[in-house]
Amino acid sequence: MKELYGFLEKNNLPITSDGYFLAYKRINKEFLDCYTRTVNNKPAYLMTPEELAALKATPAVTKLGVTTEIIQDADGKDVTVVSMDRNRVDDKAENTCSVGLHFCSESYLPHYPGEIIVILKINPADVVSIPTDYNNAKGRTWRYQVVGQLGVNPDEAFTTSVQNDANQPAAKW
Repeated sequence: MKELYGFLEKNNLPITSDGYFLAYKRINKEFLDCYTRTVNNKPAYLMTPEELAALKATPAVTKLGVTTEIIQDADGKDVTVVSMDRNRVDDKAENTCSVGLHFCSESYLPHYPGEIIVILKINPADVVSIPTDYNNAKGRTWRYQVVGQLGVNPDEAFTTSVQNDANQPAAKW
């Protein structure tokens, strides 16, 4: 995925201490994706005990080919992970609106609907394509972690999260 480095550099997206990078995603007020309204993007730390228990009780909840599950990170904390089959994600950058799990930079946020902005943690190896529209400000992946809900201005979110990443997770994004 040769376009990823330029995407990260151009959009000032930080790399975490474990080699992942952070990006944004707009979702609706029910924490569902804005396109199909079926994919749960709620950070695990915001889930009720009942919501967590329901997701943990099943190996994975799959809707329309997308799976949402709860995993434990290296610190033993619950993390929401959204994934789909890698071979279903469109790898052609010229296909600007296409199949895949989407993420974006701050500059793309005004161009997509949604009441809530979440912060995603993405393994660079999981990125499939960076579409060419919107000045390369968005991307498609087959897997991401939902690590927080944006509770501050977008330009302040990553500074806070990167500072907290080294030793402990951010209590509020």
